[in-house]
Parts: sequence; structure tokens; C-alpha cells
Amino acid sequence: MSARTGTLAWGIALLLVVACGGDETVSDQGGAGGLTGASSTDSGFGAGETDGPGPVSSSSSTAATGGVGGKGGGGGAGGAGGGTCEYTSPNTCDTAEAMPDVAGDLGSDMQVVTGTTAKWFVVKVSESSNQPATVSYTVSLASPPAMDFDLFVTEGDSGGPNCAGQAGLGVGEPAEVTNSFSDQVGSDDSVVLSIEVRYISGSACGMDAQWTVTVAGNTQ
Repeated sequence: MSARTGTLAWGIALLLVVACGGDETVSDQGGAGGLTGASSTDSGFGAGETDGPGPVSSSSSTAATGGVGGKGGGGGAGGAGGGTCEYTSPNTCDTAEAMPDVAGDLGSDMQVVTGTTAKWFVVKVSESSNQPATVSYTVSLASPPAMDFDLFVTEGDSGGPNCAGQAGLGVGEPAEVTNSFSDQVGSDDSVVLSIEVRYISGSACGMDAQWTVTVAGNTQ
């Protein structure tokens, strides 16, 4: 082999070694790069693993629903109004409430009224027969327990009441005022009675204060 040929062969061999070594080096670097990439990927996956639950938990968590407010308690019933009952009479003798007439000499006519205050009434006890007879009447007042009402009766004549006359006070239980007189032939012996229910004492109200007045004719 000539020196020239030997030199050329050695150079080619050297190039082959360098080329092979270079390829090996590139391959090794690529491997390192792959490892680096894997490490980077693992790191990113790890971060995802680590950080993931936070955002997932935050995004998937549901806001707590507020409790339903309790209903307010109902207001207590208002107390009954205070005060006292009224017993003053709504009228007077001159403006007395008229009751239907009762016959004083025939049958058994009767009229009944009730109330809870002092009050005035007017009623005619009429002569109904032209025959000689007796005209009579009885006025009674029944008061409720724990209440005291008095009865006063004033006689007028056939022409009307006599508010200035002397009143008779009812006595007994129930309180009564009664009278009778002869029926004179040829005259009208009817009488008009003014009846006063007068409040005396007691504090009951409504039905507990209710009194009853009865006017009966022809009671003798």
C-alpha cells in the first residue's frame, strides 16, 4: 500500500469513528431531552394533581342554601275594652216610650217590656165595658241578681199622663204598684200610667243587667 493510500484509509476510518460518535452523542442528548420532557410532563401532571382538587372543589362546591325563616308568632288577641255600662235613661216622662193599651175591666190583657238602663214608659189602662165594673191594673218590675232598679208609677186620666203627679213606689219582689177603682156609668174611667224604671245600683252589663216590666189589666 502506498503512503498516500494508507493515509486516505486512515482518514476515512477516523471520519467513520467521528460520525458514529457524533450520532451516539446526539442520540444520548435526545434521550436526555426525552427524560427532561417526561420530567416536565410529570411535573405538570403533578401540579395538576396537586392544584386540581382546589379549583375542582371550589367550582363544584354548591353555595349553602339559607334556612327558611321561621314564621313570626301570631299577635295576641286584643284585650276586652275596659269601661262601665251605661244605665242613664234615654228618655223622660214627657218623651216616654208608648206601650200598647191594656183593658182594665175585661179579660186579662198584659204587656211586657225589657231593658238594661233606666227608662220611661207610658201605657193606657182602658175602660172597655159600658157596664158598671171595676177598672184595675198591676205594674211589676223584676230586677236581675246583683242589680237594683226601682219602679215608680204615676196615674194620669183618660186624657193623658200626669208627669207632675205623685208617683207610687213599687214594693215587694218583684216590685209592684197596683190600683183599682169603680167604673162610673157615663164616663170614661180609663187611666194613662207613666212608668219609670229607675237605676239604683249594680254594675252588671248586657243580659246580666236586664230587667222586665209587666203591665196587666183587670187584676182585681
